[in-house]
Amino acid sequence: LASPDAGIAFDAHAGGIMTGALASFAIRKLGWERREVMDETEVEAERPDLYAATRSALGKLEFAAARELTARLVKQHPDEREAWQLRWRAWRDRVDDPAFHDAARRLLIERLKPAVGVDQEIATFNDYLQQSGRKLRLASVDLLTLANRWVEAGRLPAAEPICLALLGAAEPEEGSRRLAMRLALAWQEAGNAEAFRRIAGRLYARCPNSAEAGNLQRLFGEI
Repeated sequence: LASPDAGIAFDAHAGGIMTGALASFAIRKLGWERREVMDETEVEAERPDLYAATRSALGKLEFAAARELTARLVKQHPDEREAWQLRWRAWRDRVDDPAFHDAARRLLIERLKPAVGVDQEIATFNDYLQQSGRKLRLASVDLLTLANRWVEAGRLPAAEPICLALLGAAEPEEGSRRLAMRLALAWQEAGNAEAFRRIAGRLYARCPNSAEAGNLQRLFGEI
């Protein structure tokens, strides 16, 4: 007769075998995972500090090397401001290259970390203006973003050159006209009648039939 405990013993034995196999597999897997972690750590330790290497290359005026390093740097740290600052510096000897202008745009427009204040943003813009020989490659939407931000912050003198440049287009866009009206009103509120007339007068001269010029005329009479 079969022992009444045979099935139980068999199940327990089978379970023991399975448990042993799983344990053996877990040990091997854990060992592999530990090995992988160690390998990744070793690779990370062997990876050069791209920030330090880039600064060193720039300090030695090795711009070609710096450009290659910053290409990797911004790929690894696309949201870090310092990475794009170094990228911009690496291309300053080639201001006609799209990479120079792309780095400048990212510094001015993208939400990089850490964020900077309006005054630092204006300083970067002025530096870009000078370095590029006043040949900016920013879309009108980017220029509008900057100028409106600066008007909001009360940096009216910084916003004015952008406003006037946008009004100089063959057909100023609605955003440009609205910026001009906003800037003119801000100058009026600041008590600077001369600056108000300068902006409002340019708006009226360029877009006499626009709703924005009409609004200013209704508010303040003849410009």
